[in-house]
Amino acid sequence: MTSLTTSSPRVAVVTGANKGVGRAIAQQLADLGMTVYLGARDEERGRAAESELRAGGRDVRFLRLDVTDGAAVCLWGGGAAGRRGWHGRCR
Repeated sequence: MTSLTTSSPRVAVVTGANKGVGRAIAQQLADLGMTVYLGARDEERGRAAESELRAGGRDVRFLRLDVTDGAAVCLWGGGAAGRRGWHGRCR
């Protein structure tokens, strides 16, 4: 794969990133040079995936996230967006 060319950092949040298709997507995005937040409900499996992907030199970070919990999604999304300079709001 080729890396992304951009002047600003690229960040992705991938849900279900501790296994299967979600993990494969997270790995591919990280291989492109993106910072990837590994969203997973199960902390143990999420941390294990984070460790394994980081061992390959990827910039990945575990994120405990249950997408069925709207308040949690909004809180995390708003905080991450604010750190990146975007100040929208959840509805």
